[in-house]
This record gives sequence, structure tokens and C-alpha cells, in this order.
Amino acid sequence: MLIEAYYIFAIVAVIGAAIGSYVDLKELWIPDSVNYFMIAFGLTGHAIISILNSNPYPILFSFIAFSILWAIGYVTSHFGVWGGGDAKMLMGFGALLATFPTVAIWPFLITVIFNAIFAGFVISLIIMTYLILINFSRFKTEFKSNLNKYKILLFLASLTLILPLIGILLKNLFIAYIGIVVFPAALLLLTAKSIENISLHKLISPSKLMEGDWILDEIKIKDFNYVPKRSGVTKSELEKLKSLEAAGEIKTINVKFGFPLGPGILAGLIIGLTLGDIMVKVFSFLI
Repeated sequence: MLIEAYYIFAIVAVIGAAIGSYVDLKELWIPDSVNYFMIAFGLTGHAIISILNSNPYPILFSFIAFSILWAIGYVTSHFGVWGGGDAKMLMGFGALLATFPTVAIWPFLITVIFNAIFAGFVISLIIMTYLILINFSRFKTEFKSNLNKYKILLFLASLTLILPLIGILLKNLFIAYIGIVVFPAALLLLTAKSIENISLHKLISPSKLMEGDWILDEIKIKDFNYVPKRSGVTKSELEKLKSLEAAGEIKTINVKFGFPLGPGILAGLIIGLTLGDIMVKVFSFLI
């Protein structure tokens, strides 16, 4: 039964990620309903398997993977590294794919994440190149500002460039993997951050806001005062803004959307399911 369930969970993950990616490209956000369904389906499905087989491990692994990715997602989205929708999609993967057979020396979820970084890098380069070309002057100014702002973190990330050589000499794939991933990912995030600040802003009505959305401007209406913050709008603030909209006090809000990472996550999952771990194949060839 568990073997058959692997494929069911994988199919749900692919469908959920595909829907989320489509909306992400079109609207620059990933629906919570899709992510919550993946989380609920994964946890509930593994709980049923555990009960039917009198084996606690399926639900235990599913819950642990979900919890770890929840913690990582909470911290990263709180500091504005990426949007809550992207983090919740990975939480859904954690709940669904924790028991999926490994295709490398590490769990399948790590394969998906690493594949997503590389696939996302290629997809993001295409999208970012287009956005940079149509906003080149503003992008150049913003990128220089971010380089200066994050120069220490970028320098620390550049130190990992020696790790691929060390990994090859020691025949340690994980060390080499980290060295290849960290610095390009840092540059990609810096470029994406620059593009977000110049071209991913949109006026929307408060009724379309979601918890964690990044409101750009300070809002002062009667006794309500909102100050922009990295963690985004809270649930209570969201309800207040919706009530102000209903009362006719506010019509639109200037919101910054995160760079669409959903397609990269989907690509990482599909590559993992069909081709396996990209970096294992690359380093197997090199070593």
C-alpha cells in the first residue's frame, strides 16, 4: 500500500505545484488553498497509512518534514527572503513526499530543493533578463544599491566557491553541492530583490490581500496606522483593512509581490521524479 501511496502523493504534489505555478506567473502569488490542501492531504494520508499498517513511521516522517520546512519557511518569509506562498508550497511537499524513495544519498525532499534551485535559476534568468531589459536604467541603480547594502553577506557567500574543489578532492558530493549552490543562489536572490523593487509592485484592493503580503506604503486612516514591515501584513491588520474597504475608506493598496519562484519549484519536483538528482549525475561524471 505504501508503495502505491508514493505515486499518489507525488501526483498530488505535481498537480498542486502546477496550479500554484500557473497562478504565480499570472498573478504573482500562490493560492493558500492549494498549499493547505497539499499539507492536509499529505499529513492525513500518511496518518491513514500508519493506522492501517500499525506503523508510526509514515506519519512521523511526514510531520517531521513538514515541521522542518515550516520552521525554515517561517524564518525566511519573516525576513522577506521569499513569499509565504513559496514557503507553504515546500511545506506541502514535506507533508506529501517525506516517505518518497531517495534517488541520492540524501532524502528526496533535499533532491527536490536542490533541483529547484538550479531549475529556478534557469527559469528566473529568462524572466529576469526580460524584466531587466525593459527596466534597465532603474535596475542598474537598484542593483548597485543592493550590492552595497548586502556586500558583507555576498562576500561570505563567495567564500563557498572553494568548496566544489574541496568536495571533488574529498569525493564528497554534499560539500561540492553547497559550494556550487550558495553563491549563485545569493546572486540570484540579489538580482531578484532588485527587480522586485522596480517592477513587481501592484495596486490591489484590500479584499485581495493575503496574510504576509508586503504593503509598501504607510497607511493612516482614523485610528488605524499601518507601518510597512518585512514580515508583511498580519491577520488582524488584514481584517481591519477589509473593513475599511467595506466602509469606503480605502480602495487600493500598493503591494510588492515576490519574484515568481513557483515554476522553479515545480521544475525541481518534476526533474527529481523523472531524472533524479541533477548534481549527483553531474558530480558522478566529474568524479
